[in-house]
Amino acid sequence: MVKILAIDNNSDNLVVLHAILTSSFPDIVYSSANSGLTGIDKARSEQPDLILLDLFMPEVDGFETCRLIKGDPALQRIPVIILTAEKTDASSRIRALQMGADSFLSKPIVEAELIALVSTMIRIKKSEDMIRKEKQLLELAVEERTNALQLQLEELKRTDLELKKSYEDLETTKRATLNLMEDLKAEVDQRKRSEETLKESQKKIMELSILFRSISDNMTGMLWAKDMEKRFIFANKSVCENLLMAKDTEEPVGKGDMFFAVRQRELHPDNPQWFTFGELCIDSDQIVLSSGKPAQFDEFGNVNGKFLFLDVRKSPLYDSNGQMIGTVGSAQDITTEREITKQLALSEQQISTLVSNLPGMVYRRLNHRDSSMLFVSDGCLSLTGYQPEDFVDRKSVVFNNIIVEEYRQTVWDSWQNALAKGEMYEGEYPIITATGEVKWVWERGRGIFGDGGEEPYLEGYIEDISDRRAAQEAIKKLNAELEQRVLERTAQLEASNQSLAASNKELEAFSYSVSHDLRAPLRAIDGFTRILFEDYLPLFDEEGKRVCSVIKENAIRMGQLIDDLLALSRLNRTDMILNMINMDNLTRIIFSEITSPEEKQRINFTLSEIHPALGDHVLVRQVLVNLLGNAVKFSSNREKSEITVSSEKKNDMVVYCVSDNGAGFDMKYSDKLFGAFQRLHSVKEFDGTGIGLAIVQRIIHRHGGQVSAYGEVGKGASFYFSLPLKAESKE
Repeated sequence: MVKILAIDNNSDNLVVLHAILTSSFPDIVYSSANSGLTGIDKARSEQPDLILLDLFMPEVDGFETCRLIKGDPALQRIPVIILTAEKTDASSRIRALQMGADSFLSKPIVEAELIALVSTMIRIKKSEDMIRKEKQLLELAVEERTNALQLQLEELKRTDLELKKSYEDLETTKRATLNLMEDLKAEVDQRKRSEETLKESQKKIMELSILFRSISDNMTGMLWAKDMEKRFIFANKSVCENLLMAKDTEEPVGKGDMFFAVRQRELHPDNPQWFTFGELCIDSDQIVLSSGKPAQFDEFGNVNGKFLFLDVRKSPLYDSNGQMIGTVGSAQDITTEREITKQLALSEQQISTLVSNLPGMVYRRLNHRDSSMLFVSDGCLSLTGYQPEDFVDRKSVVFNNIIVEEYRQTVWDSWQNALAKGEMYEGEYPIITATGEVKWVWERGRGIFGDGGEEPYLEGYIEDISDRRAAQEAIKKLNAELEQRVLERTAQLEASNQSLAASNKELEAFSYSVSHDLRAPLRAIDGFTRILFEDYLPLFDEEGKRVCSVIKENAIRMGQLIDDLLALSRLNRTDMILNMINMDNLTRIIFSEITSPEEKQRINFTLSEIHPALGDHVLVRQVLVNLLGNAVKFSSNREKSEITVSSEKKNDMVVYCVSDNGAGFDMKYSDKLFGAFQRLHSVKEFDGTGIGLAIVQRIIHRHGGQVSAYGEVGKGASFYFSLPLKAESKE
């Protein structure tokens, strides 16, 4: 387990660091702090293996934070990596190093560089921790040895005192016999020599024991020895920490595997899978004790909830007399290797399944014209008609030979050119299948070079594109036909345009005739009627006066009809000048122009939010004049008229509404509203020519919009029209 603390006031940077580190170090314990002081507090409480420190932070910056960390005895051994901006000058780096920083990493952070630097710092930290721990153990051993020697020295002193006392006793006997004294002296000398020999042997044994313990505890593998009752008489550090969860290397002595297994299970009674090692170890011990021969075992299970797979070797242990006194064993943790092997097998199976289900052919071969295939997928059969094994080792056919002959050199040259440039090869060419059918195929591949630049292998994928080629040919043919149709249609349009131009000239001539030839008789009728009114009015009775008035009114109405017809005919011939129009302002101006002061007093005119729109100012003005004029006219019989103008944005259009509370209309006649000369009210009720709404519809259609109406007899009417918001108009 690796603990990493990141200190940065930028939360985005902390998220990025967390994503990178957790993806690369599965057993990481990641924590973060957004300021220097908070980070120091977390470091004291969590004791991380590594600190990632941003250099520039508010309040306490990275320099001061690094100084405080390195000045704290509890934190100073934790390596610190400074995360600094790319343009940080050399003086800042030197200052950070003076503050105790262990390394730098420039932003923006490169994931591979961060992972490599973090891995290096963690390894250094672990090595330093291990050396420090070994030093402590060595100092403890020296202290224990010193105490033992001190005890032996005191024993010797006591012995010496006893000898002296013996000598004094002997002296008090006044040297009873010289022979006895000499024998005693000889015995004392021999005892001293024996004790010195014993001390030397004990010293050598202790030194060997310390050396063996140091070597075994620094091994990554597990090492142990057990007696005939399967109890530990020795266990190295790796066994204690990774399998037994022992407090130290002395705790296992005199205990069996099940002691530690039961202890761990009792700590987690709710999880039967927390610790499943123990029984398997005892069984394998018994096998070696029973056979008296070395053996290899695969032992696996859960340790602290984590799956562990061990490669175990066990042998009998004999004393100096050749008597079996127990077993010795070693184990290597191969969990990762087993998982990698499992994943590789799964990946190979998935790749094999994927390749087998591809519609085309996956291959690998040498870079020779006539080289055989080293690998061919099952898709080869449906593509070429040959079995995959037909191509391997040139048993039946060489793939180059089924390429249509005139394409072989081109395919070979394209491949060699791609290899020379270090690029992917991609090409299309025809092949001849086993049944003689010609198929078009698409190939994509690349060269695979060895580490020493050896001759490359070619790997790639070949797919049948005959249907696509046929479709492309059909599309080409269709495009040619379409081009011919376009030419023919263009010719037809040109002829239609010429005909339309002629019609427009005739229409202009008709408009001129209407404007001049019809107006002359109307002016004459109007003039003679005026003369009758001015010079002969006393001679007429009431009926005569009425007839003259009817003649004059109809002459005026006929003039209005002619004016409206001319306006309607000119709408499609006038070029539009499109600009953004302030519809709110334009509506207010028109209403003011078309109403008298008395009408303004009678009408309650309301404007909701009126959005601007794109249009021809002159034509759009005419639309508003006609619609507002109709609203004023058809609501004139009301004591208090209500006229409202509003708008609403819908997609790329603005829809406007002009409504009133006037005479209204029957919706079953709504299809006649926008036709020329179509009236739903008599002239006696409301004057007009029936052209106004037709003009509105034609103008709005030229702008690409739509018109509609809704009404109810006696309750008013609402007229809707739409204009583009920004898009171009459709003429």
